[in-house]
Amino acid sequence: MSTDQSPIILAFSGGLDTSFCVPWLKENTGRDVITATIDTGGIDQQAATALQQRSIALGAIEHILLDCRQAFFDNVIRFLIAGNVRRGQLTRCA
Repeated sequence: MSTDQSPIILAFSGGLDTSFCVPWLKENTGRDVITATIDTGGIDQQAATALQQRSIALGAIEHILLDCRQAFFDNVIRFLIAGNVRRGQLTRCA
């Protein structure tokens, strides 16, 4: 076992797989776990609260919600929109 005692940062969706990982990592590494979720625009306040509560209930010492909505738009979405317009594939409402 490693002598590193720094916390493990776990990308956390709250689903079965990542929920399993929190207690498993604590038990098998002896290290604290911090969970992190990236919000790209699909998480409302109720879902954010539920993720935090689930994370803590599973044994994480902290949950971090990263607000990346603007960065996601700037680096991904705007290029998708611009690319479709340039190719004449803009979807129009009837």
